[in-house]
Amino acid sequence: MFHVEHFDRLEHTVTTIRRAELDRLAAIVAEPHEHALLLTGEPGSGKSTLLNGIHPDGYAVHRARVSASERDIPYSGLSAIAASFDDPAVANLSATLLARTGTAPAPSVAAAAFLTLLRAAGSSPGVLIIDDADLMDPESRAVLSMIAGRLGGTGLHLVAAMSSEQRADLLGAIPRFRLESLDADQSMHVASALTDHRADRAVRNIIVGAARGNARALAEIASRLSEEQLVRAAPIELPFRLSPASAETDVEPLIATLSSAHLHSAAAIGAEDPDALERLLSDGVVTRERGYVHLTDPVLRSRVYWSMPLDRRRLLHEQAELAERDHDAGLACWHASLRDQSSTAATTLAAAAARFAHAGHTWQAVELAERALAHGQPTGTLAAPLLDLASACFLHGEPAYAERYARWSRRTSPGHETHAPVSLIRVLSTFVATRRLSLDTPDYAMLVARGNEDAPQLTQLAAVHAERWEHAEASRLLDRAAAVRAPAPVEAPGPANLHDLVRMQVAALAGDAAPAKALIARIGGRHRPGTASTIELLMLGRSLTFLDRNHDARQALRAVLSAEPAPAPLLEEYARAYLTELEIRAGRQLEATALIERNRHARGRADHPLEQMLLAWRRLALGDVDLDIAELHRQFAFDDPAIAARLAVYQGQAALAEGRFDDAVAVLKTAAAAGAAFPNPSLLRYDVDLVEAYAATGRHEEALAQARDFARRAEPFATPWTRQAGARIAALLAPGEESLIAFDRALRLATPPDLMFERARTFMSWAERLAGLGRASEADEHRRAARAVFTQLGTVQWITRTEHARPVASSRPAHPVLSTLSDDERRVVDLVRQGLRNKEIAAMLYVSLRTVEVRLTRIYQRLGIGSRAQLISALAEAGAEPAVLPRSG
Repeated sequence: MFHVEHFDRLEHTVTTIRRAELDRLAAIVAEPHEHALLLTGEPGSGKSTLLNGIHPDGYAVHRARVSASERDIPYSGLSAIAASFDDPAVANLSATLLARTGTAPAPSVAAAAFLTLLRAAGSSPGVLIIDDADLMDPESRAVLSMIAGRLGGTGLHLVAAMSSEQRADLLGAIPRFRLESLDADQSMHVASALTDHRADRAVRNIIVGAARGNARALAEIASRLSEEQLVRAAPIELPFRLSPASAETDVEPLIATLSSAHLHSAAAIGAEDPDALERLLSDGVVTRERGYVHLTDPVLRSRVYWSMPLDRRRLLHEQAELAERDHDAGLACWHASLRDQSSTAATTLAAAAARFAHAGHTWQAVELAERALAHGQPTGTLAAPLLDLASACFLHGEPAYAERYARWSRRTSPGHETHAPVSLIRVLSTFVATRRLSLDTPDYAMLVARGNEDAPQLTQLAAVHAERWEHAEASRLLDRAAAVRAPAPVEAPGPANLHDLVRMQVAALAGDAAPAKALIARIGGRHRPGTASTIELLMLGRSLTFLDRNHDARQALRAVLSAEPAPAPLLEEYARAYLTELEIRAGRQLEATALIERNRHARGRADHPLEQMLLAWRRLALGDVDLDIAELHRQFAFDDPAIAARLAVYQGQAALAEGRFDDAVAVLKTAAAAGAAFPNPSLLRYDVDLVEAYAATGRHEEALAQARDFARRAEPFATPWTRQAGARIAALLAPGEESLIAFDRALRLATPPDLMFERARTFMSWAERLAGLGRASEADEHRRAARAVFTQLGTVQWITRTEHARPVASSRPAHPVLSTLSDDERRVVDLVRQGLRNKEIAAMLYVSLRTVEVRLTRIYQRLGIGSRAQLISALAEAGAEPAVLPRSG
């Protein structure tokens, strides 16, 4: 079992992650009328931790302790419930029930007696918490089901927990709340906390993969890892030794067989017991996957496997080895490795691991590789298959595993023949996982020093710099690679090589469209697999995005995502990320959000920096006040100017949409500082936003300076966006009536489909200028036009701004303290005074419920009050109204 300190850390971390679920339970407990709730979830999902976090103020908490050893004693469960009450009359029921063993009353009689005692004891508020209610005896479960719907007058709220939906049927129709297993991102957070942030990403991936969202298994696994395994990449025995559960000591024979490996050939298992296999498949206990079957739950596998004695495990492996010899040599060597721990067997295991990784079976590859490394002192014969495994993991979007096995490849290699390829894998894997690219590391230095021998490695380094928008460094490496690259043979043109593709992307960064046009001409404008390779389409789509050729860029990137057979997962992830960024630039929030969700669903987690950045954009666009941008910068952006600049632009645009103009200026200035290093002004698109923020805060000289800077940088780049941006900047800076002509010109330049967001923004700024000139009717008309486009695009914050664009004059003075509040906080105050609940306010303002709660908390602190009733009373006594009221556009 795991140590106490791991349990304490687990409970704290899971309680933090489950804050939303805990808040929901607390809200149910705080309802004025008695209520019952059944919390369901698989064993280890964190139900007990959640129940332990219920401590409502002003409520007596009764925690019933249910024992599985008493499940055959009638009313033992009800006796435990009664014993949890301090009231002697109720507690005496416990002794009465146990004393009547053999002559127990009917459940209805026991339920009536219990309810009578509760009501006689008074109706002071309390909450009864019952963990593991499914372990109670049948009679107690029947009583619990009866009293759950008859709590009126008892003052008692009931929260019970059961381990599954199927068992929940034992308690009848009590309202249910299912606690889902931790998702991959939550599990990774827990794994980090449990390992005290010492384990690297690969080790945490192994922990998370083995636990599959089971919080208790996460803690148990973390406690079993040694210091060598946590911090020095020592081999890890898989499956993990998890303590067997009592219910799994006598399991179905086929499940025992399936526990002996992660994957089994479907043909081999089907031959053993086809009926049992089909039943397990239909029940979801077993999953079929491309010719293989496996137990769906790795925790079940571990517990079953280690519950069996060694002799039985050996017998299962021997039988499975014989069965797999005719189907899968890699799995046969896995089963044979229990008895054969020679260096030859280790090399065979590592080679099989690489084959599984290339086929996309990453977890089976990891298990094989870890066993290969654990077989004594790894020899040099492991270096090549481990490097092959690292490459396969990298292409399948698992950079942490790629770095782990590349490192082991170097450890096992006696010479230097694999050191350069290993260095390349390590540099690429670290970059994909963290966006870090340190020019001082030994791996990077080795690759640059060997540049005269290996042009492809220089080209791949140049691709990394291009991804960071580092034009000069990428160009320098490409020039070095070109100097040593073998000349291409004179023949019919074929697929572009990586050097030419990277050169095309670097040219696009500087606004040079010639290489991209040449590739389009070669493939005939047909952006689909077959006419071009997947990597050509991916890099062409990215380059066209930099060149504001968005329609063609979409075609190329969508072709990558629809290719058959599917490309390597890493390429798919980048294609979807690039396409999402394109839609963000176009202001198409609905499409961008759908792509983000699709990517998370496809991967099951969001751990790469590009994904994290796009998730940050989405949260900012929804007004999420809990987003920790500083943490994102610390993790991914401090060493990557492109990521840092994009995060600043997203922050600035969100602040601008919310009317926080000073905040917008502050963060957009940081984007401008980074943007000065990028030759193409289309990359960031912060200029118009910064000019608008300057103008809104009365900083006209700085707005003019920014406008001049944009004009200088944009002069060589005549794209639809740069022309429209220049026109909108001119309109924002034009005085009085002159600006109306300028806005009309900017609007006429915003007609292409990918400039609809700019069109809506132009309408919005025009409306605000008209309102300032006293032309209210025309301002309303333009504001409605802006809102229609914003609604079509799904840009939530800008829709809200159209509704609250104008302050409404008040007939009475504002409360003195309200003058210290922001516009957003004053809008919340006004809606509270209208009697709206927090959920309704969130819907009205197009923000999250959490955002409303945070703003209310700030308001209460500034006014020195503690509730919405006190807020309404204080304002009513002052005879004041808020200074800013919401108004539909």
